[in-house]
Amino acid sequence: MLTPGRYVGLMEEADDFDFNERFTQLKSEFEQQLKEEPVLNERIMENLAKVKISG
Repeated sequence: MLTPGRYVGLMEEADDFDFNERFTQLKSEFEQQLKEEPVLNERIMENLAKVKISG
């Protein structure tokens, strides 16, 4: 097996991760993206309508 951790050990990392803080931040970002979605969808549809396909 060539996994370095098996032979040299792994570094100890401080666990300063705050789940509640991170979850709240991600939830807020997601809610903002949901609000932006209809506007972006409309812009996409407008731009697609401008594309001319010759056949």
